[in-house]
Amino acid sequence: MVAISRRELGRLAAGLVLVGTATRALAGASGGPPFWRARQGPAEVTLFGFGDARDTSWYSPALRAAFERSDELWLETAPPTAQVPPDFARVARFSNLEGRTLFEVLDPPLVPRVRQKLAEYGIAESTVAGLRPWRVYYTLNGAYWQKHPPADEQRPVDAALAAMAKETGKPVSYEFAGFADLAEFMGSMPDKAQSQYLEWLFDYLDERERGETDSYGWIDGRRPERALERMAELPELYAEMQDRRNRWWAGTIRDRLAAGRSAFIGVGQLHVMGPAGIPAQLERLGLELVAVR
Repeated sequence: MVAISRRELGRLAAGLVLVGTATRALAGASGGPPFWRARQGPAEVTLFGFGDARDTSWYSPALRAAFERSDELWLETAPPTAQVPPDFARVARFSNLEGRTLFEVLDPPLVPRVRQKLAEYGIAESTVAGLRPWRVYYTLNGAYWQKHPPADEQRPVDAALAAMAKETGKPVSYEFAGFADLAEFMGSMPDKAQSQYLEWLFDYLDERERGETDSYGWIDGRRPERALERMAELPELYAEMQDRRNRWWAGTIRDRLAAGRSAFIGVGQLHVMGPAGIPAQLERLGLELVAVR
């Protein structure tokens, strides 16, 4: 049985919105971060893609008005305090390897890179040998941030939105309502995609070490184009994390509009970018989107 602490749940939730690479400025960047609006009759859905934050300077008057008009809030992952009790048997089923080891499952070229990171962070190989690659991603990601904490105190955007919803009595729904939901999605990804998830993390951390990150640029309208390009170079991972998840989000937004519900959707900003992003998926469903600043 896998024991999951509240601290680990928080790290796992935060890892889903990992962003912050070299970015490209959007034309006319001013007045707060961009977002999208879709309407159908009286219903309105606001789609907001965010990154790291150290305050609430991202909460522009336009975003505030959209949030206040909404009937409900949707986020990717519930914070630990709001999650349903973990189904530990289900978590273990999608976290642990049966009859194989991590180093047999990983893409062979990735094995020395994983071993180097484990040694760097003082993690014994035996502690991760029985885990699926996606769980090792979060082990290594958590170890990195323990060793290299952010220079600024972080105020996660999704936590701020959830707190505002609670204050106003706005219901909150999630793509992954509990850790077992997250574990099932991640553990169901093909081995190749899970290996690529680790590769994508290592490339991000390398860029961060070189000073090529722009964690807060999204607030002024810049997007982490390089992060999306790196994922597109890992096709199995891209298919799972971008195409599959964003199709789910697009269908959820379509259904909220059809039900006459006005919703505020907050997701990690990679999900609103590129040809598989949620805006592109919505357009393929025939929904008209308006970009707002």
